[in-house]
Amino acid sequence: MLTETETRNVERVKHWQWGWTNDVDSMAETYTEDCVFMNMMSGVTTLGREEMRTMERALRGVDGERRLEITRMIASGDAVAVEIDATWKGVLSKACVILTFDENGLIASEHSYTRKSGGFTQIRWTEMAKVAGASLAELEQETGMSASQLSDLFPQAKHTTAAG
Repeated sequence: MLTETETRNVERVKHWQWGWTNDVDSMAETYTEDCVFMNMMSGVTTLGREEMRTMERALRGVDGERRLEITRMIASGDAVAVEIDATWKGVLSKACVILTFDENGLIASEHSYTRKSGGFTQIRWTEMAKVAGASLAELEQETGMSASQLSDLFPQAKHTTAAG
């Protein structure tokens, strides 16, 4: 039987799932202002609600049809472990996410365990979003992503070769 806190956290996870698929701003409000997101496979870390919101808006801008389905959820104390199926640009990915909540029921940390997919987990989004002066070739080398993927994410990047 779930405690009151665990029940609250499970309900918050359902809202998080809905927001990921439907409303990035609603999803961002499930996080604390100083939340920490870490992809445990790549080490990429995002700090704070606004950085998370910026990252999610960029991703949503690339794929407005992305979907997230929770396939299993386990609540224990202040944490909820979630197995998910995420569809991104028509490709299904599986992941496990550990969400830790603060005393107010907001997500204080998110640890995501997923295999590397197309380079998306290799970069820190807000840093890359600020690279308007970088060439696509430089970004390709830095992230391992294709020029096409990078053009979708960062249309402001210069369309030049590594040689200039």
